[in-house]
Amino acid sequence: MTAAPAQNSGPAATGIVAFTLCEPAYLVGAAALFNSLIASGFQGTFIVGLKGGPGGWLLTLPAGVPAGVNVRVIAAPGDRHLTHGKALFARRILDELEPACTGIAYFDPDVVVKAKWSDITARILTTACVCADENAPPWLGQEAPWSRFAAEQTGLSTAMDGACCNGGFVGALRAHRAVLDLWEKLILACVQRGFDPREFTWNGERALPFFFVDQDMLNLAIRLAGAPVWIGGPETMDFRPGGNWLSHAISTPKPWGRWYLPRVLAGRTVRQCDVAFWENAAKPIPAVPAVSRWFHRLDLALARSLSHKTS
Repeated sequence: MTAAPAQNSGPAATGIVAFTLCEPAYLVGAAALFNSLIASGFQGTFIVGLKGGPGGWLLTLPAGVPAGVNVRVIAAPGDRHLTHGKALFARRILDELEPACTGIAYFDPDVVVKAKWSDITARILTTACVCADENAPPWLGQEAPWSRFAAEQTGLSTAMDGACCNGGFVGALRAHRAVLDLWEKLILACVQRGFDPREFTWNGERALPFFFVDQDMLNLAIRLAGAPVWIGGPETMDFRPGGNWLSHAISTPKPWGRWYLPRVLAGRTVRQCDVAFWENAAKPIPAVPAVSRWFHRLDLALARSLSHKTS
């Protein structure tokens, strides 16, 4: 089912389709993501896979959205947590929603783009793309069970080495869709072994050594698919300093619900992802109302000033 979209006029998608999956509470983040894409030079189709009814900026696009950008609002899978719907929705884009597109670029709705869109597409055109997580690989010390599960489900063998990727960004060409197919196949295998796909993580008794099932299965899929893979370092999501690719606000509260001055006074720091969000919260889509945006930016500026003086 397709939700009623506000859609700019423009050409049919023949390049990389960008998309996100979210619930209404995350439309603030999706707006900032969209704004950052526009600032990066994005052209083409941006799809919001929405679990729930559209509202706010999704009903009517404000002025300032470039004519070459299409926005589509599509109902997301309702029978699973959206984090486990990424591969399923990406395959739907390739097969049904945008069958002329070259590939897909998925972004979590708490991500903003820092790189030029031309750099992102150039990377995707040569290799499947993910970014490293901030944590150590969860398979350390359990390499054999991970590899055994992969072989049982796919008939393919893999060595569990290299960095653990984060599921907040995935870029893949149509030619590399084996990554998406295996990702979905492995998620369904976990469901068959007792995982409830409506839950964010595999809680309670587990038949398999997986916790963040979506991300864990992505790590297996990129190692099994036989496609060339680029895993950007932790800095490519601003988990470490020096990044110029994306910024990913992984913890809660999210930047739009976070007040910074009390946190700095309590000895906490202002994260780069907080700065990046508010830099992309105004246009072309006001992610939050102007008055709220002003207070948050003032709070952020005071917190950053105090943080610099005390560091």
